Amino acid sequence: MAQPTRKRRLAVAASLIALSVSALLPISAVAAPGPMTIDVTLGTTCVRAKVPAGTPSARIVWKDAELNVKVDTVEEADADGNIGACVGNDYVEIGDRVRVRVGSASHLLIVPELTLVQDRVNDHYRGRGPAGDYVRLICGLTNGFEPCVQSWKIKVNSAGNWGYNPGWDIFGGDFMSLNWTSSAGDKVRRLNYAPFVVVTIDKAAVSGSTQPGTSSDVLLMKANGAVRGGAAVTGGPIDGLFQGRFEKDTTGERVLARVGNLVSSDIASDAEFIIRDVEAAPNVGTQRVPGQCPTPTGRFVRAWSFRDGAEVDGAYSWPDGDGSFRLTTLEFESGDRLLISCDLSTGDRIQKWFAVP
Repeated sequence: MAQPTRKRRLAVAASLIALSVSALLPISAVAAPGPMTIDVTLGTTCVRAKVPAGTPSARIVWKDAELNVKVDTVEEADADGNIGACVGNDYVEIGDRVRVRVGSASHLLIVPELTLVQDRVNDHYRGRGPAGDYVRLICGLTNGFEPCVQSWKIKVNSAGNWGYNPGWDIFGGDFMSLNWTSSAGDKVRRLNYAPFVVVTIDKAAVSGSTQPGTSSDVLLMKANGAVRGGAAVTGGPIDGLFQGRFEKDTTGERVLARVGNLVSSDIASDAEFIIRDVEAAPNVGTQRVPGQCPTPTGRFVRAWSFRDGAEVDGAYSWPDGDGSFRLTTLEFESGDRLLISCDLSTGDRIQKWFAVP
């Protein structure tokens, strides 16, 4: 009976030694952590990851497609395992490689091609995605009362193309997002505004949206088609938004947009309109702003009030069929300046500044 007892004692002693050693080792050396996932938005300057809850820190290595390092850092995770890293002079691009490490375990995401085009002329969504996978198109439209919360699961074909006919009109400025989730749970998204142009009467500034990273031209012309000036713009990396100004090609001198001028841009084949006047008569006593937008009108008339150069308030309403409107919820006082913006039927916009008497 002594030999079995001795074996049992040796087994117990070995177990105690193993437990003691394991208590002194890092968790990652004892057992691999649970699942890790990565979450990125194309065009943004940060990446996010999820590591097992309770993990104190993790290493994030973010490289571009040519393996140049954008970020290599160890960051603390919160109690739920959320962690992230940012870079000040770069952003998430197709082909980037993002790896998160916990001890000897790691997880890698290679950012796939993911594009979203809102075709406002043919009322069609299309783009590129991982061949054979699914993408999810998420509605960011708004009817003025509440945001749209619908989404559509779309199959990407074997050539990496996807498309969707929504059955409604796509207007300039509509916001949508496209999401892809990998089999490992990683998430990649693309944000997008349908292309549109905004001009301000008696100002040189021009803004709007085109495809992210895409160069476009906006021309300002006389009624007879003679070019007065132009703006070379590039869509921002996140969502395609741009800002520029009309200038003369030869001198770079600013050119002010005037009523009666023609605006034309290659952001969309129907991005061409005549600048017509916007009327507004702000009344401090009634806190009402009646006015008139060009016709045919678009979905909204928008307004902002400014005091000493700082924005005070913003509001929007729906113009009547004849272009007339009445803003009733905008805060302003004598001496303020109001910016009134009228949507056109395409989603392009004409704006004008007004002094409050």
